[in-house]
Amino acid sequence: MTGVNDSIRRAMAGRKQPTGHRFAVAQAIGLAFVFAIALPCLCLVVSAPVSGPATLSHGSGALPLTPATVGAYSSAARQWTGGSPSGPTCANCVVATIPVGRDPYPATYDPANGEVYVPDFSSGTLSVINTATDFVTASVTTGTGPDGAFWDPATGAVYVPDWGSSDLSVVAGSVNSVLATPALGENPYAAAYDPTDGDLYVANWGSDNVSVVNATMDRVVASIPVGAQPDEILEDGSNGLLYVANQNAGDVTILSPARNTVLTTEPVGALPEAIEYDSATGNVYVANQNSNTVTVLSGTNGSVVTTISVGIAPVALVYDGGDGEIYVADQNSSSISVIDGGTNALVATIPVGATPLDVAYDPESSEVYAANYGSDSVSVISDKTNTVVETVSVGGGPVSLTYDAGRQEMFVSDSTSNSVSVIGPYAALPTGVSASPWMGVPWWGWTVVMALPAVAVVAVWFRRRLTEGREPSVSTQAAGEFRR
Repeated sequence: MTGVNDSIRRAMAGRKQPTGHRFAVAQAIGLAFVFAIALPCLCLVVSAPVSGPATLSHGSGALPLTPATVGAYSSAARQWTGGSPSGPTCANCVVATIPVGRDPYPATYDPANGEVYVPDFSSGTLSVINTATDFVTASVTTGTGPDGAFWDPATGAVYVPDWGSSDLSVVAGSVNSVLATPALGENPYAAAYDPTDGDLYVANWGSDNVSVVNATMDRVVASIPVGAQPDEILEDGSNGLLYVANQNAGDVTILSPARNTVLTTEPVGALPEAIEYDSATGNVYVANQNSNTVTVLSGTNGSVVTTISVGIAPVALVYDGGDGEIYVADQNSSSISVIDGGTNALVATIPVGATPLDVAYDPESSEVYAANYGSDSVSVISDKTNTVVETVSVGGGPVSLTYDAGRQEMFVSDSTSNSVSVIGPYAALPTGVSASPWMGVPWWGWTVVMALPAVAVVAVWFRRRLTEGREPSVSTQAAGEFRR
């Protein structure tokens, strides 16, 4: 009888379980409510990148950061978003340092693919950097001693003059492989693209000529004799002419790309090293390294307009279209000379780091950047005040600057550290804060992600509660009695 009584008691207990069902439902609703309140709060904490005071590393030192002033960090965009508008900002931070091949030289930017191509002179390679991720996605083998890179907007190809092997590596930008290697003159160094006929003009320093490369066929169609040791070549967008600076001859050869012939040769200063074009006036500016001057050539007839004294050993020029001024890198006086394009007068001399070798203009920020080889830094100059507003420490021996207009970033070729430093208007990670996977993910995103296992837990719990209180069936009771 004990077994029968036990069975009856179990059966009767099962009949009372509907009240337990309602209690289980109430508990499930309570748990869901707790998750609905707790999860967003938890995810707000998890997604916050800074839990206390921190510092923001940048060129001038460190700035204090707090959650109120910083907002949220996006690891994908390398950018702090939100926060107080009056909070600390870093317009020029080193957001990435990218290892490349040995002795990186002047690079080029491909806006179609969002890539920067860096020739590695001593490695004989071309490093391809994806600007969205700041990673090297390919290393293309070129000829010996690649010393420059030039993007062709018509074909999308990248042209790399190879100093040591005296040829041209033609790299397909879409697949990052070498399509052709036409032979050039001796020691090709600089190149310019003519948008009218689609040809590429390459200055051969060692053979005193310019090779004309048909970009469609990727072969040399003409060779034009110029002065001794042509070092730079520039296409004038207003008159369509080409200007070739001949280092050892101390003159500039003006070419007609329509006929591939020499129009005239104009004497300038000693060791002309760089050429720049003023789109407002049409004049051409030539930096003469050994005479400490800049020669101004007329864009109309090519004659010398004036000669301007600047700092010691000018080696690079850039035109600032925002204020109409030309910025000159004076290598041995560690300064930047500023020339008014309208009056051709020297209007400022700006002290920068040691041995500036290159200058570049950022139209978005209205700032000029100077690569200081001797001090491993980049000076940022405001073109409104012509003063240095920030000095950014980069890799060893910066030799050139390449501007990425898509992301408003400056890519610095660091020749002695075999790297490329990326300077951008984004905040670097605060000291002591790592780029955890959850940083930058919104709280509601984490609520959805974390809610999925929470719902599964509630469902399993609810099912167990129902199973525990379920009324035994007749067959179950009979089986129990038979076993007893």
